[in-house]
Amino acid sequence: MGLKIIEKTKGVWIHTSYSALLYLLLVVILGGLISSYLLTVVVCQLVYGISFFSSSQLVFDSSNVEMMNAMKTMQLFNAIGTFVIPPILFLHLRGLSFVNYLKLNQINTAESYLLKALPLIESSNNPADKAKIYKNLSSIYAEKKQFTKAYTYLLKQSELENELSNNSLQTKISDFEVKYETAKKEAEIAQQKEELLEKEL
Repeated sequence: MGLKIIEKTKGVWIHTSYSALLYLLLVVILGGLISSYLLTVVVCQLVYGISFFSSSQLVFDSSNVEMMNAMKTMQLFNAIGTFVIPPILFLHLRGLSFVNYLKLNQINTAESYLLKALPLIESSNNPADKAKIYKNLSSIYAEKKQFTKAYTYLLKQSELENELSNNSLQTKISDFEVKYETAKKEAEIAQQKEELLEKEL
């Protein structure tokens, strides 16, 4: 049942105006803070035996270990209720995925590093490294839906790989030619030796 509620609430604020979203964000933050506070009260009562809603006067005593642990627990739950739960809930209600935001942040970081490395790689005369960086940049821009940039880097990668392939093919042809010429000369030398041996006999 809980999963159905989560699925049904996803994206309910997708068409909400930005001014209303600011108001709703405050409501979500206050809701997170209040719910975390209530949860903390229950946890502190059960774990530490300290009730923050008791009728007796609870005096702050820093030498009381249970009291200090209860206060730390309250701070932790309040931080989670204020800074963790509301953003995740807000993104969910807007129909956005928190995981996609994390992934997008990683993509932006990767793009930044690759763009910093690009001039260094291009200045070195290593076509294989250039092809790799162009491929990675193309993938990043495709993921970010910047298809013009993705296509540009894909073309650069393709050109370099074709050049590498042609150079590799040319090298192989040259190697075969050298081997053929060497084998041909060795065969001629062997034939001349045979002819000399026959003449000597």
